[in-house]
Amino acid sequence: MDLVGSKLKEYLSQAQIKEAVAIACSAGIDSMVLLESCRLNYNNAQIYCLHLDHNLREDSQIAANFLERYCKEHKIKYISKTLKPGEIKGCEQSAREARYQFFEESCQEYSIKDLLLGHNLNDQAETILFRIFRGTNTSGLQGIAQSRQHGSITIHRPFLELRRDTIAEYAQAQGLEFVEDLSNNNLAFARNRIRKNILPEALEINPKALENIAQLAQLMTIEQDYIKEGLSQSQHREPAWNLEDFRKLEPIIQRKLLEQYFTPNIAFVNDFMAAIAQGGFHRINFSKNKFFTIKQKEIHLELQLKT
Repeated sequence: MDLVGSKLKEYLSQAQIKEAVAIACSAGIDSMVLLESCRLNYNNAQIYCLHLDHNLREDSQIAANFLERYCKEHKIKYISKTLKPGEIKGCEQSAREARYQFFEESCQEYSIKDLLLGHNLNDQAETILFRIFRGTNTSGLQGIAQSRQHGSITIHRPFLELRRDTIAEYAQAQGLEFVEDLSNNNLAFARNRIRKNILPEALEINPKALENIAQLAQLMTIEQDYIKEGLSQSQHREPAWNLEDFRKLEPIIQRKLLEQYFTPNIAFVNDFMAAIAQGGFHRINFSKNKFFTIKQKEIHLELQLKT
C-alpha cells in the first residue's frame, strides 16, 4: 500500500488545494519524496519546484543541478536562486530567513498561494526535544504546525504524520534518487545528535515514542488556544500594568502575558514572577537595551536610551 501517496491525496483533499502548488525542495530524501509523490498524484503543469542554494558548501551546486535535470525530465517548473558567498552568516536562523523570503517572493511572482514542505513525524519529535533541551515555554511544545500562514502564502506539511522510515521505504520502492546532505551526519549539531542518538534510544523505550510526542504537541496546541482566549479577555493590553491587578490574574495568564510582551525565556519569566511576588523596586534586563521595571504599584517596559 502506498502510504505516502494516499497521505498526500488525503491532505490535498482536506486542505482543498486544487490550484498551482510550490514545493520547497533541497534534493534530500524527504523533499524529493514529496516532489515525486506530487508528480504522480497531481497535475505536473501546476507544480513548481523551489530550490535555494545557500552557497555554504563547495558541493552545494550538485543538488541544484540534480533538481534541474529532474524537473526538466518530468516537465516540472524549476525555480532556483543561489546566494552570494557571505550573503548569510551561516547560522541556522539566517539561513531559514533567507529560504522563506525566497519562497514567498517566488510564490508571489507566480501567483501561488500554497507551499508544500517535506517535514515528517521524526522532524516533529526532533524539534520538540530540541526546544525542551534549549529551554522552551509551553508554547514551544506545540511543535511544527501542519499548516500556517506566512505572509501571502499558506505553508503545508502533508507528511507531518508520516515516519521517516516510511518515507525512506517509499524512496527505495520507487528507485528514487536524491542528494544526501552530509552535514546531517555531523554530530557537532545538536539536532543531529537528537536524530542519531536520542530518538533511537527513545524508540527502544517505546516504539510509539514519535507518535506520543506528536500527540503531546496536539494537546498543547489545544491548551494554548484556550489560554489565548483568556489573554484576549484580559484588560492588560499594554505593558504598563497595575501591580495589584496583575497579581489577581491566574498564574498561567500572568506567565503568558510576560511571554507575549517581553520574552518566552523561562529563566526571565521566573525572575519576573519572583519579583512581582516580592514587590518593591526591581529592574531586570531581558534583551539588549530593554528591561522591565517594577516601581511602586506598576509594571513598566522600558528602553535604555542611548547617550
